[in-house]
Amino acid sequence: MATTASLGSRAGAGDGPGSRWEPRLVSSVPGRRRWELDALLGRTEPCRRLEDRLLANPGVRRVHAQPLSGRILLYHETSVDGDELDELLTREVAGLAPPGLVGGDGASIDPRVLVPPARLSPEGRPSTALVAGGAAVLAWSVLAWPLARLAAVALVTGVVLTRSWRRARRRAVSSGQRHPLRLILGSRRARLWRPVLYSFSSQVLDLVPTVLTGAVAVVLLAGESGVLKGLGLATPASQLTFLVAGIAVSSAAMSATSRAAASRWNDVGGEVEHDWRAALYAHVQRVELAQLEARDPTRLAAVLDDDVAELGRLFSAQGDYLVRLIAGFGLLVATFALVAPSMAWIAFLPVPLLAWRSFRHHEQAALDGASSADAAARLRTRLRGNMEASATVKSYGAEDHEAARIEALSAGSCEATAVVAARSSSYAESIRLGTIASLVGTMLAGGLKVASGTLAFEAFTLLVGLPQVVLWQLPRLGSAVDQYHRTLGALDRVLELRGLPAEELGSGAPLSTTEVRGELVLDRVSFSYEDRGTLFEDLSLRIEPGSTTGIVGPSGTGKTTVAKLLLRFREPASGHVRLDGRDLRVLRVDDLRRHVALVTQEPYIFEGTVEENIRYGSFDAAPARVIDAARMASVDSFVSELPDGYHTGVGERAVSLSGGQRQRIALARAILKDASILILDEATSAVDNETEASIQRALAAMTEGRTVIVIAHRLSTLRHADVIHVLGTSGTVVESGSHEDLLARGGDYASLWAHQLGEAVP
Repeated sequence: MATTASLGSRAGAGDGPGSRWEPRLVSSVPGRRRWELDALLGRTEPCRRLEDRLLANPGVRRVHAQPLSGRILLYHETSVDGDELDELLTREVAGLAPPGLVGGDGASIDPRVLVPPARLSPEGRPSTALVAGGAAVLAWSVLAWPLARLAAVALVTGVVLTRSWRRARRRAVSSGQRHPLRLILGSRRARLWRPVLYSFSSQVLDLVPTVLTGAVAVVLLAGESGVLKGLGLATPASQLTFLVAGIAVSSAAMSATSRAAASRWNDVGGEVEHDWRAALYAHVQRVELAQLEARDPTRLAAVLDDDVAELGRLFSAQGDYLVRLIAGFGLLVATFALVAPSMAWIAFLPVPLLAWRSFRHHEQAALDGASSADAAARLRTRLRGNMEASATVKSYGAEDHEAARIEALSAGSCEATAVVAARSSSYAESIRLGTIASLVGTMLAGGLKVASGTLAFEAFTLLVGLPQVVLWQLPRLGSAVDQYHRTLGALDRVLELRGLPAEELGSGAPLSTTEVRGELVLDRVSFSYEDRGTLFEDLSLRIEPGSTTGIVGPSGTGKTTVAKLLLRFREPASGHVRLDGRDLRVLRVDDLRRHVALVTQEPYIFEGTVEENIRYGSFDAAPARVIDAARMASVDSFVSELPDGYHTGVGERAVSLSGGQRQRIALARAILKDASILILDEATSAVDNETEASIQRALAAMTEGRTVIVIAHRLSTLRHADVIHVLGTSGTVVESGSHEDLLARGGDYASLWAHQLGEAVP
């Protein structure tokens, strides 16, 4: 969706002073929303304050507020409604706006609101110019010293990096960990020295050809190098041969160490990703079902996939670069400090500008990329929709109308793409000019010193090319820092998932096979879901061991919840659930579930073969048992028509199978488990009457001696049950009895039966 409109009740306020504080929605896609706010133009501090205020709200992941464009880009959880975000932004902007400006009522404007503080000049202070002049004179006298100039360049660079770092950090979620990198690396810290060593060596070797090339120039221009002559290389030919060989060897060594560094950093990143995913998934498998059901499965999968990958990506994508950058600057500073300290500040003078441009370009590129992606997405959506609606378009004679719309969307997409390309080109040129400025400055200052005899020619050739080798690495600094903060945000979400409470599967009293008779009792059980009212209030029912018990009732009366309580997927708020007289809470959870087989209305069929899905949970079952279970669940009736029989792959989520076929496979899986208690929750709802009858006959044979609980809307499934419990909307059992007894009573069950037969209810 793309629109430009004012939000809230302030829309249409006109061009008055309040209109500057009215956010206008520019675009919205799932997980991302963008507005424009004129009051932010040219004002850095309100942008930062707005970012901080927005990030303090749940569901907001990242925020970019741009003083250059006045745009606000907000990344959020997809579960958050867009209208809520509009209201949130309106409220936070109102908290920033001065009194009288919000509402478009034409109130007067304090000029300090619209003019950056730096432009205000306090009146009545004639000493300001004098103080400024004195400070300038003092600064000029101090900067007359070369080392002071170098310190000034370093100070400015530090300010740029610190401000950019803090700005990037506000867009990331803090992990709250003192040493997040140590936490992420875990036991892999011991392996970090090797990739660090390779990266450092690669950077050192990368500088060697530049130094040796300068030495070659000395030999060619001066006839010989005194340093090499002192090493025993007396002739120019031997010196050139040595230098060229050194360039070749160092280049080859640099290539080898660079490849080794990349490989080792990839290994570290991959190992970190694997360690976290394996440990996190193992934890998630043991998290309480109530916690998992309260969260979006897609979001959980994104944490296990994307966020965990982000932890490893920091090392695989940026580890080598950061070590090389630090090593390069360290070597460069040391070299200039030893050889020509008076020239160091000239070589490093472009560094603050290049660092600032790197951060700002990366920030702007994110906004431009989002705009370009939005425009391209709108164009693709319209093209696809028009192709699917060809008949409608033609029948209403709207061909020209749609052609004009596509032309406008295409122009917008091309314009957004052109902006991205233009800014990328401008950024590349600014980096190139910065490095050229460093080269020119070093050549001019060094050349003058060589001409005056204060700097040796050999030293000049050594220094002139080194800064460019390092400065060309600065453009990636912004993306590296952003990657670090994205990793912190991902770590927060990973730690949140890891912090979910897990079930204690192995604690409690053991439950052996011989002890289980299958008597189940719900004794005055009360239960409610977190986001709903009370479902059960003093619910009591008894299920006889070895019997078939049906549970019916209108939707929402808690039939499936009974199954969850029996499996301890949920715990009652009060009351007791007992198995053979023992409260389930004192039993080992894994033992309990080993004795219960569950078939749900929408069973999950895993990617794999039919046989593998039937074996799930009974992985060591003999092939003959698998075939018997499949025959009892009427799976064999359709498997014979599959190309590879039981070895046929069913595809992802078994899309190639019908609902009834999936239910029969799940039923065969439960039969193969051979559990003492079998729970069928609408397990035959998707099969036809003939198949249901076949399954009922098979179940009658295999359920002998087992406790079977059948939850069903289709009452024909329950005709042969020993006892049927009817749940009412009050959360209690309103009727109990056999099929014939309940029909004879003429109560709720008889009414449900008449409805299903299509008969009139008296």
